[in-house]
Amino acid sequence: DKNGLPLDEVVIMKVDFERFVATLTTTEERYVRFKMVNELPDRTAAAALSMSVEKLHAMKATIRGKIEDYFTA
Repeated sequence: DKNGLPLDEVVIMKVDFERFVATLTTTEERYVRFKMVNELPDRTAAAALSMSVEKLHAMKATIRGKIEDYFTA
């Protein structure tokens, strides 16, 4: 593991992340995957999602709130 974490911890983090992603809207999930898997910049992700960069930034704020709520609950 390149992070130096034990395999069981990596698996737990992945499962927890997948559960979190399942709580997102389809558009939010697509954005998260564009950022994490494809490593797209926001302008490219916004274009792929057919939205303005401003709308994307508003969605990011919503996602941040969901992250905080999910992982601190």
